[in-house]
Amino acid sequence: MNSIPGDVPQEDFRYRIGHEGNLLRGYRSDPLSQRYDRVKANHSEKMSRLLAPYLPESPQVLEIGPGWGHFARAMAATNARYDAVEPSDFFRERLTRQGFAVSAEAVPPIPRASAQYDLVHASMLIENLPTVGEAAAFVGDAARVLKPGVY
Repeated sequence: MNSIPGDVPQEDFRYRIGHEGNLLRGYRSDPLSQRYDRVKANHSEKMSRLLAPYLPESPQVLEIGPGWGHFARAMAATNARYDAVEPSDFFRERLTRQGFAVSAEAVPPIPRASAQYDLVHASMLIENLPTVGEAAAFVGDAARVLKPGVY
């Protein structure tokens, strides 16, 4: 089982997980990880179908921390205009090669203009922010980048 290297401060770990090859080595061959991928992909597809009736025809979607890209691929199957922020070089380069628009900034703050998105998606992110203050700042900033009247 992979662990956090002792020389990586907790506050830096979330930015470095994709940079440390040893942390991801063996991920795809681990049976639990394979099951997680199937569940996460299924969850992302169901989430996109669940959200569809509440979004405009071609929604502007921002995903924070797309990771392996399960939700990105689910959005690609719709008319969504997809944008993402991913601090990990590993994940960002992987998604960019698949044709997704992904930038490198870390959050919070969310490095986007106010009131431009119909949906901000951040699965398994907030619990990984190092402090309650950063979590609160993220939620506030997510509300800032949403268009007026979007919930």
